[in-house]
Amino acid sequence: MPYRVVNTDNFGRDYPNETFASDDLDTRAEAQACADKLNGPNSCYSSRYYKVEELPYELEPGFEP
Repeated sequence: MPYRVVNTDNFGRDYPNETFASDDLDTRAEAQACADKLNGPNSCYSSRYYKVEELPYELEPGFEP
């Protein structure tokens, strides 16, 4: 199964406004290595973070009034 790295909200808000941060990757380990590198050592304090999702994955939208 292909995987992608997803840029999402770090604080679990209702409208995370997700985007794909990578192209399709072949293995979960490859995708996780990419996400870990993007997150860096201070990701727990950032407003955004990167996670790995198996495709197909539907992005969560941002707020639309």
